Amino acid sequence: MIRVSAERTNQTPSREKGRFFSDSETVSFSIIRDLRSARRRTATQTLENLRASVIWIPGRPVVDTPAPDGHCRMRCLLVLLGCLIAQAAQAQGFAGHDLTAFTDPVRAAIGRKASVRATPLTLTATCVPCTGSPNVDIQLGISTDGTETRVRTGQTSLAKLEALCIKQNPDCRLSALPVSPAVGWITVYAVGNEGGSTAVILRDGDLLTIRAKADNPGHAEDAVLALTQKIAPKIVGP
Repeated sequence: MIRVSAERTNQTPSREKGRFFSDSETVSFSIIRDLRSARRRTATQTLENLRASVIWIPGRPVVDTPAPDGHCRMRCLLVLLGCLIAQAAQAQGFAGHDLTAFTDPVRAAIGRKASVRATPLTLTATCVPCTGSPNVDIQLGISTDGTETRVRTGQTSLAKLEALCIKQNPDCRLSALPVSPAVGWITVYAVGNEGGSTAVILRDGDLLTIRAKADNPGHAEDAVLALTQKIAPKIVGP
């Protein structure tokens, strides 16, 4: 820090035009102000150079001369961003998220006389004159309990899932569904004097559930398998 002392050569204060300092003191204060202003300009320029070393806008020249490693850091950031975008594209979940487009495929699967009601996330259908008189419930949702990851990695096998199902219903049977790139399975079980079947399909946290009740477990399973073939490929995507 440069210190400039005010020489008090003229001890008599000057009062011209409202001045209360000596001439030499006034000159010294002026020098101090100039030095402070110069330091501010230097600090501002340094800050701009630092910003230029880490911030680069495509198509615009970098101000002054950035640090040589600034571009390297920016390239690394761009590469990292590209990797994150690629991962996000892979973890895209289902391709379709609207069940209202599947009223006709549902009728084609269980019977043309089926009564179908649909919203983007739910679809219900009944068909008394159809084989087995199925009642259908289809839902789109999410799964956040880690089941998909455990199934994909083999931590939870289909045999273990079936054992869990049998604990709830001794008649339960479970088998895999060919719904790649998603994972899925179907269960078949008795419901009183009737039967039920449920398909569970998971992809990147998205969940598709297809349930059917019919006059016996076999007819319920047939309805769920037919619905899965008509709906799952378009919902799951490639």
